[in-house]
Amino acid sequence: MGMAAMAHALWGYVLRHSGKHPQWFNRDRFVLSNGHACALLYSMLHLTGYDMSLEDLRQFRQLHSKTPGHPEAHYAAGIETTTGEDGFLRRRRSRPPAAQA
Repeated sequence: MGMAAMAHALWGYVLRHSGKHPQWFNRDRFVLSNGHACALLYSMLHLTGYDMSLEDLRQFRQLHSKTPGHPEAHYAAGIETTTGEDGFLRRRRSRPPAAQA
């Protein structure tokens, strides 16, 4: 949670977003490239009004939860990219074979 103060400032004062309207066209997008720090992302979603309950946070890293161990695109409102090793592998697999060399 060493990034908590930065995340609070960013989500509270800098980013343009709406937990009530997570698909708002002009919203800022937040990509957490350090997937292992996703507990912070889930906490910020909860604290800023997105559909992320305390019970969802308690289910962190549980099978079929909204809070897996790395952010997964579209598992929960506010998470639009898969990051960490899973995201890297999906991007590699989606490239044409010539681009992988």
